[in-house]
Amino acid sequence: MVKKKRVGRKPAISATEVKITGEDLPLSQIEGVEPKFKKNSVAAQMEKEDQKGNKEGNMDNAEASSKWLTPKKKAMRNTEDKYVNVEVLYESSQLVHCKVKQLVKEKHLAYMTAKERLAQVRSQQSKINWIKFNDENSSYFHAVMRKRRLENRITTFTKGDTVVDDFEEVKILNIRDNMDEARLCQAVKGGKFSAKRFYNLSIEVAKAEYAKASWDKLIVPKHRFVFWQILNSQLLTRDYLGCFISIQNDLCPVCEAEVEMHEHLFFNCIFTKQVIGAVMEWLGCFSWPRSNLELLNWCKNLNQQPQLRVLNTVIAATMYSIWKNRNSCIFYLCCATPRRVSLDVRKTVQLRLLASGFLFGF
Repeated sequence: MVKKKRVGRKPAISATEVKITGEDLPLSQIEGVEPKFKKNSVAAQMEKEDQKGNKEGNMDNAEASSKWLTPKKKAMRNTEDKYVNVEVLYESSQLVHCKVKQLVKEKHLAYMTAKERLAQVRSQQSKINWIKFNDENSSYFHAVMRKRRLENRITTFTKGDTVVDDFEEVKILNIRDNMDEARLCQAVKGGKFSAKRFYNLSIEVAKAEYAKASWDKLIVPKHRFVFWQILNSQLLTRDYLGCFISIQNDLCPVCEAEVEMHEHLFFNCIFTKQVIGAVMEWLGCFSWPRSNLELLNWCKNLNQQPQLRVLNTVIAATMYSIWKNRNSCIFYLCCATPRRVSLDVRKTVQLRLLASGFLFGF
């Protein structure tokens, strides 16, 4: 394509090109030297504009020639732009890939950390639940006992080349192989085999004289279990836990004056003495046991008189409430007043006696 050259405008006629006739000037001037005319202001301005127009035209031509590109140059420039765009896109994709990879790595690390912490929390929670609910007749306690029973259950029995899968047959075969015939005959009562009698004959442990007082049917079931543990000093007090795990603080969580043990918690603690005093106000005159030894003697000498059974129920309910308040001080950081504990014991015993058919007014 041939570019046309721009042509400037034709300059206007100046004042020097005006034709002069002899009629206007004298003859001597026509034949002599050329006359000199002064340029007026209008003519000078028109001449400047013409020169400026010529310069602008030349500049536009030069600029147009510099901006104009051949098809080859256009193709090369487009190729260079595409190559630059591809490099930019590749670098940005690599940067995004690195960021995504780092983000996935951080998320995975956070997930593994949370999973490990959850396992630790569940392990600690199971221990806390066992310490917290082991003295209550709760669904958690029975679930743990059921799980242990299933784990310790014998499902198969091998005798020679014979494998027995029936659970009832496994029990009978296991008993017959491990026990003699004389002991099995002793476990028979009224022509029937008694598992209780057989168990008592198998363990060969002396019977506790205070068992009847602890497992009296007049006592609330969950109170019986805690009362039995108190009589045997088997509750998880801090001095007892210190034998298995390290404890930073072994003081009594209620009074924080002495080391927590059975003797202190249920007999010597200031809070316990105040609770016993509040109970004695509505119970009447009664020689309350002042140590674990006196409590054992009380349970051993207990007979089936209704009044003594009621007093035994009150003792069991009071000690259960003291243990429950102790757990509340540890797990919930709140302690009830002695009078509040006394009223709860009174209400619990009244409802239990009414349900059992006893009529006592206190």
